[in-house]
Amino acid sequence: MKDSYDFSSGRKNPYAKKLKEEGYAITIHYGPEDIKELNGAKECEPAADEIAAFEEYRAANAAK
Repeated sequence: MKDSYDFSSGRKNPYAKKLKEEGYAITIHYGPEDIKELNGAKECEPAADEIAAFEEYRAANAAK
């Protein structure tokens, strides 16, 4: 069992410091077929908490 979580031979992530300082982003690429299905879908509209989080993020980055 210990073999499945033994990280003694692992190496440090060379990008960890940059990720911690600058944050990270996830980009999802949609094809034309996907966009056709998503257009007008209610599930694509951002929720109120998502909008608030984005505005907070935008304000924090504007201050830098």
